Amino acid sequence: MTRSDDRSSTSSDNGSTTWTSDTARSIFWSWSVIGLILLTAAWFWYGASYFEEMSDACKSRVAGSSGAGTGLLLGAVPLVLAYFVAFVPLIFIGATRRVRRLNGVWMSFAVLLAQSAVAVALNELFWAGQLFQMSASAASCG
Repeated sequence: MTRSDDRSSTSSDNGSTTWTSDTARSIFWSWSVIGLILLTAAWFWYGASYFEEMSDACKSRVAGSSGAGTGLLLGAVPLVLAYFVAFVPLIFIGATRRVRRLNGVWMSFAVLLAQSAVAVALNELFWAGQLFQMSASAASCG
């Protein structure tokens, strides 16, 4: 019996032959869930910082100052850092613990894309579709 015959004879394989170990696979998918939670929170923080910028815009205009750019500093910078924290471990585990490294890299990108889609969708729901439309210039001061 050859090695490939031996692999095909196991019924509970579940793709473990594409990983160097079951532990690596478990860590990869666990980090994927942690990354999803992290990115969802980071997108919420992004929305909250722009909401704050928008809500303070009228007060800033009356005071003769501007709060424009606050959302970028307090929202976008942490968002970029969150993507870095979510993606670097994924690509490291995917590239070093998959039997075929390139597949691990592609899988990491696919997971990051899925995480982003879910996180943005959840936050668009929370912010009533206004996540990308909030800024100081969008404030309606009456």
